[in-house]
Amino acid sequence: YRNGDVNFSGRSVTWNKKRIRTFDSFLDELTNTLKLRNGAVFRVYTPHHGHRVTNFDKLEEGGLYVAAGQEAFKPL
Repeated sequence: YRNGDVNFSGRSVTWNKKRIRTFDSFLDELTNTLKLRNGAVFRVYTPHHGHRVTNFDKLEEGGLYVAAGQEAFKPL
């Protein structure tokens, strides 16, 4: 999902760990895929509690997440 965008229904994103090796590269990939209104993706949050995700270990396969720029999490 895009942070604060109630009209965006979400998008499924997959990544190849061999091609995207760092979390910063993952954020760059999200920037290119999601096209946020405010520019680049700098943060990823869980959608229900707004917990910030800072590395791959915190991502769950099939999980739902909110992509954000530098702004704070906005509940869906």
